[in-house]
Amino acid sequence: IHGEAMHLHEHSKFALAHGAKQSVDVDNGTVFRITETKIETLGHIKAGKLAIDGNFILASNSNILKMRRKLMSDGAVIITLIFDSKSRILKPPTIIAPGVLDADEDDDIVSNMRDEIYNHFLSSKKCGTSEIRKYIESTVRRMIKFEVGKTPEIISQIEWL
Repeated sequence: IHGEAMHLHEHSKFALAHGAKQSVDVDNGTVFRITETKIETLGHIKAGKLAIDGNFILASNSNILKMRRKLMSDGAVIITLIFDSKSRILKPPTIIAPGVLDADEDDDIVSNMRDEIYNHFLSSKKCGTSEIRKYIESTVRRMIKFEVGKTPEIISQIEWL
């Protein structure tokens, strides 16, 4: 038996309406013995919830579904930066923010973010990928929290030429 509580209740009503002599509403993890004459509750087991995701069945608390819930509520900011082998930034970063900022209406926020990040790396000393990511995450988190009150997923793509 599967479904949400409402579905399970309807399954029970359906069974009774179509000739079943007994039916029970069930909870996740309840174990029953069903014979021709009775339905008996044997006990409860620990049971989790599963979700269908495309061709896969995942635990409802899987990292994939946690991320999807985060994206749904707070969106994402994706920043692409290109550096040369001497750690010099080659051009202003590309920033997209689905679910956070509107590309047309919030251009000033995106421009401010782009300028702050670009100017920082124009004047900074040589640094590695982890330092770049740390700076990007703290800067974007601070600016987005101030401007729109969200804490989006921040994805930084760093290319080295």
